[in-house]
Amino acid sequence: MLELIGKPKSEDIDSLESPVANNILSSINVTKKKSFNAFFQGADDVTLDLLKKLLAFNPSHRLTVE
Repeated sequence: MLELIGKPKSEDIDSLESPVANNILSSINVTKKKSFNAFFQGADDVTLDLLKKLLAFNPSHRLTVE
């Protein structure tokens, strides 16, 4: 997942309010970020935009059902 969306910013990790998650995510090295276009081959621009918004790491930045 992190190879697709990239390593979360510290403010995004803090939004989890979990010291364990903070320790784990701070220690992970994501060397290469994959592009959404390559990962979801054949998806149109509207679909890719929706996926990016649904897969946002920070829950407060993610789309909701509402």
